[in-house]
Amino acid sequence: MISHPVLSTDIRRLVPYLEISRNHGYLISRLDTLEDGGYLSKYIWNGGEEFGGKAWSSEHPTDSAILVHILTCWLDTHLPPDPAAGPDARACSERFIRKSEAGKF
Repeated sequence: MISHPVLSTDIRRLVPYLEISRNHGYLISRLDTLEDGGYLSKYIWNGGEEFGGKAWSSEHPTDSAILVHILTCWLDTHLPPDPAAGPDARACSERFIRKSEAGKF
């Protein structure tokens, strides 16, 4: 799909949002659950939801990490780039978000 000229632009815009988790099925499922009921009523700041018949574990990102990641991805596309950071730098996530050694927020 990335080589398709029309779809490649849309897919490249989505890829950064998926980087928070290797298990994209869990991520999509959790985002779908969070939007149900409105006002993030199913939000669990230090956890998530059962997936694939297994209870949430630290192999999945927390709801907090998911929401911060989505916000920074959105800001990356809407803030002007920092010329000092280089041509491929992300305007928000590389300047204002620190990740732990485990790669999590």
